[in-house]
Amino acid sequence: MEVAILDIPLLDKVNYKNRFLSPKELEDLRAGRSYLAVFGIVQYFDQFGPHWYRFCAWHGYNQTVPVEFAAINCVNWNQVGDGDLRTHH
Repeated sequence: MEVAILDIPLLDKVNYKNRFLSPKELEDLRAGRSYLAVFGIVQYFDQFGPHWYRFCAWHGYNQTVPVEFAAINCVNWNQVGDGDLRTHH
């Protein structure tokens, strides 16, 4: 019995509805041709004022041999700051 990996819904950017990975996307992950990235922004306020952080984490799911990815855009997304995120450049 094969166990599905990543059996979680994704947000389709075109019609904004949940979807699952297609068989082609799963095969690309397993073969090391792609990776998944999760990113987001958190804003919060405390007694010192507003703060924010952006995060991105990625993971490859190759099941045969190690593969290297150029995920520098994901890594560079990670940042923290104080103040209003909308005015941060």
